[in-house]
Amino acid sequence: RLAAAAEALGRNLHSPPMDARGPREVQQAAQAFNAMQQKINEGLAERTRFLAAVSHDLRSPITRLRLRAEMLEPDALRAKFRKDLEEMEHMVASTLDMLTGAHASGPRQTMDIHALVHGVAQDMHEASGLPVPVSGRALQPYTGYAQSLRRGLHNLVENALRYAGDAQLHIDDDGQQLRIHVRDHGPGIPAAQRERVLEPYYRMEPSRNAASGGVGLGLSIAQTVAQAHGGELLLREADGGGLEAVLVLPRGAAAESTASAPH
Repeated sequence: RLAAAAEALGRNLHSPPMDARGPREVQQAAQAFNAMQQKINEGLAERTRFLAAVSHDLRSPITRLRLRAEMLEPDALRAKFRKDLEEMEHMVASTLDMLTGAHASGPRQTMDIHALVHGVAQDMHEASGLPVPVSGRALQPYTGYAQSLRRGLHNLVENALRYAGDAQLHIDDDGQQLRIHVRDHGPGIPAAQRERVLEPYYRMEPSRNAASGGVGLGLSIAQTVAQAHGGELLLREADGGGLEAVLVLPRGAAAESTASAPH
C-alpha cells in the first residue's frame, strides 16, 4: 500500500491520502506519509499564491507604461516600446494562466464536447484568419471542468497555428476514453525533446521561440488540464510529418480515481 501510494503521489500530488487502517506500525507509517504529502502541497500552494500575486501586481505598471509609451516620439521608438510591453503583458498573462487558471476548480459539469471543440476552432479561425477544420464526434457528453478544458485545447490549437501555420482537430471517442487530436504539418518536435517541451517555460530553438510570441507555457498548461481530468497529453509525430498532440480524457470512474482534487 505504501509503495502504491508513493507511486500515485509521484504522478499526482493531489492523489487521495493513504489508508491509515491496520496495525500500529502501519498506521504510523501511513500518517507520516499523509503528513508529508500535506506539507508538500501546502508549500507548493504558498509558492503558487506568491508568484500569482507578483504576476498580478505587474499588470498595473505595465498598463501605465503602455499609456506613457503612446506619447513617445518618433513613431519607430513608440512601436518598439509597444512591442516590448505587449511581450511583457503576454508573459504575465501566461504565468497567471499557468499558476491559477489552468487548475480545475469548482464542481464538474456535463458538457457538449462537439460544441466545445467547434467553439475553440471558430474562435481561433476568427483570431488568426486560418481555417481550423474539425472531424469526428463524441459518443456522449463529457463530465469535466469546461473552462480549463477549453483553455487547454485553445493552447494546443494556438501552438499549432503559431509554429506550423495550420491546425486540424479530430474527436475520437470509444466510450472509455475521449481523445481530442490536434494535428499540424509544421516542423514537429524531435522525440528527444517531447518530454522537455511539457516543462513550464521551456522553448525549442530556433523553430519555437519567444520571437514567435510564445513563452513556453502552452503545452505545460494543456498537460496540467489533462491531468486534472485524470488523463494525459501525448505528443507524437503525425503521419506524413508534423506534430500530433492528443488530449486523452478517461470517462467515468477512471477519471474520478486519477484526477486531481479540485483546489
